[in-house]
Amino acid sequence: MLKITSIIFLYLLGFNLQTVNGQSLVWQSEGEAGELQGAGEIKSGCANASGGEFVTITNVNGNGLKFSPVNIPVEGSYQLVVNYFNASTQVMEVYLNNQSIGLIDFPISNWCYQGSAGQAMITLALPKGNNTIELKVYNNSSTPYIDKVSLKSNTTITFDPTKYYLSSSAGNDANSGLSKDKPWKSLSKINAQLLHPGDSVFFKAADTFVGQLNISGSGSENKVIYFGKYGNGDKPLLDGAKAEGGAHLATIFINNREYIEIADLEITNDRLVSKANVSDDLAYGIYVLNDGNITMHHFRFHDLNIHDIFSLATNSSFNDISVAAISFKSSKNMQVGTEKNIRDFIVEDCYIARTTRFGITNGHGGGDAGIGNDSINRNMDMIFRNNHFYQTGGTCILPAKAYNCLLENNIFEYPGSDIDPRMAKRGSAAWYFSSFNIISQFNKSLHVRGDGDSYGQHIDYGNENIILQYNYSEDSEGGFCEILGKNVNSVYRFNVSVNDGFRDYAGNTIWVSDFAGSVKILSDENYIYNNSIYVDASITPDISIVGKNTYVYNNIFYAAGISQIGEKVNITINPGSKLYMSNNLFYGNVSSKLSNYDINPVFGNPAYIKPGELNIAAYRLGINSKALNAGTKFPEPKFPMAGKGIFKNIKVYPDLDLYGNPVNVSTTIPNIGAYNGEALNPNGINNFEIIDATTMMVYPNPVKQNVYVTINAQKQGKVKIHLSDLQGRLLNSEDRIITQGANTLKVMIDSNIKNGIYLLSIEEEGYFISKRIVLTR
Repeated sequence: MLKITSIIFLYLLGFNLQTVNGQSLVWQSEGEAGELQGAGEIKSGCANASGGEFVTITNVNGNGLKFSPVNIPVEGSYQLVVNYFNASTQVMEVYLNNQSIGLIDFPISNWCYQGSAGQAMITLALPKGNNTIELKVYNNSSTPYIDKVSLKSNTTITFDPTKYYLSSSAGNDANSGLSKDKPWKSLSKINAQLLHPGDSVFFKAADTFVGQLNISGSGSENKVIYFGKYGNGDKPLLDGAKAEGGAHLATIFINNREYIEIADLEITNDRLVSKANVSDDLAYGIYVLNDGNITMHHFRFHDLNIHDIFSLATNSSFNDISVAAISFKSSKNMQVGTEKNIRDFIVEDCYIARTTRFGITNGHGGGDAGIGNDSINRNMDMIFRNNHFYQTGGTCILPAKAYNCLLENNIFEYPGSDIDPRMAKRGSAAWYFSSFNIISQFNKSLHVRGDGDSYGQHIDYGNENIILQYNYSEDSEGGFCEILGKNVNSVYRFNVSVNDGFRDYAGNTIWVSDFAGSVKILSDENYIYNNSIYVDASITPDISIVGKNTYVYNNIFYAAGISQIGEKVNITINPGSKLYMSNNLFYGNVSSKLSNYDINPVFGNPAYIKPGELNIAAYRLGINSKALNAGTKFPEPKFPMAGKGIFKNIKVYPDLDLYGNPVNVSTTIPNIGAYNGEALNPNGINNFEIIDATTMMVYPNPVKQNVYVTINAQKQGKVKIHLSDLQGRLLNSEDRIITQGANTLKVMIDSNIKNGIYLLSIEEEGYFISKRIVLTR
């Protein structure tokens, strides 16, 4: 008998057999899906095994594991890959179409409880069509535990895209699964189907699918694998918690796969029953894990409803709670040449509610000393936009170990919620940790709660180039601005804060700290400028600044009623650096302990249009405002990634304020606060009977294709939406019905309109309110 040496044993951290370097994964099977020949059994409850199960085979000649049919698309040379667990060197005999072709060696690997499976490989010459492959006991010797078996070609093979359909109410796993009339029934059926680039998987609307969707293949560039719904009705529900054998770690598990799109699904994982080898402290809706040795690319998650993601228990250590609706995680880089991360992922237009802690979290294990760099040891190029988070037990979005991240137009509502005892009950709406190059803009954080951090958004330690601009923060227990230690170039600008910082301990309007974990390291280049701050609740937020080179310019500090800003003021600047504080406006009960640090303070009423109202529009400036043209110009901080990649629409320096008015703080004296437009006349605005013209906002701005107009209405009625150029030429006009209360109107910009500056207007019976928009495609 010819012995084919084994060939290659790879001690990998995970299983990643995609179309890579001219190879294609053409077939795979869980060990338990094979046919036992003779004595053996399926063992379950192994967290490190694919699918949680593996196969044992009794060491008697003739016993084995058979896979048939194994369909081969083209004749050629293939690698048979066996994932296995063992504690001693072992061997098995390989049969192809009932003929022995040699032996495959299995060097020592992990036991299942110790870590990931080992891999052994052998080269096979396979004919086109259906084949039979068997792994048999050799010479009555013991065999490894067989976890998973697969074949990959030695050349690239292109597969025709296939559509698969599933219906829990009308499906049958004996069907073909290739049409709406013959859908499969279970998640286990689609898990067992190897998916190829361009394939699509559709779940029937309003059906419920119990168990875990474990995605079995990767797409490729321009050929993603798509998961969505078919039919009319509610989103199909995937529930990972009610599965037989206990609740899954994640409802959707993506392990070392890439080029995936998931849309129009409802996802839940309220874990109430333990599962063997799965921690009771963990739970995810979607879990994207890279523990292999190559980078994973391109994930698009949109129009999802993810809710009730709970672990069975809440870890006693707050920092160890990692439960999330969506989690992206890369393991540590430990070997030169196999560095990896996850890059190019977008989560948008999703509703995420009720989690133990996080809405969306991103993390990377970093790298051993001398392995990788700042970018490969972080996940890269991520966008989170137009998502609504509601009652998460902690932070809504955590970019930890991120490199290039854009957050925009998200609503963070009740982070740090305590409505369920399993919740963490603490967390800022967005929290940035050990990350590089982040822009957070046009987000709204409301009612943040918690006894630690719990600010509208906060910059933790170890970050560089984090800019928070054009955001609205309201009723945050911790406060408005939090910058911890070991940061460089942290920026809060053109934001509105209303009634933030009502906690007695560490409740602050501004908090710059030297806290950097177990050590104290001062942050350098802290910029807090042109923000509009208003307090009228019975609260007394403090000011605490301990850092290097801190710039506090052109902010409005307005404390009305019995509130006070700066009950306690602590400012300590490192010797050799400075506190640069000038042209801030102080009005109402703002402590002189703060204003005394300002080298050119401005005192007087900023004349907010509607102070005390809970919206951004209320904090524009009216006639006789002391903030008009009263700021100072100064060299603004640069954003080094401006104009590149996901930041292609971001400028090196901002040229618009929060409200879409032109601004250039570097060269021109601005207003104080977030509004840089002309003074508004409340009398003219009061001529509107249907709409509250002071509340008109547009986003995003700059605009690529669609722009959204938000406006409050005093009653239902009809208005017109106009788009015109700066010469007054009308480009488009349409009637809209708006309802009493808050309205969001989507306006599509014709693709034939060239880039430039335009006016978007709402007309009511001859009265107009307009906003400038910048079109950049």
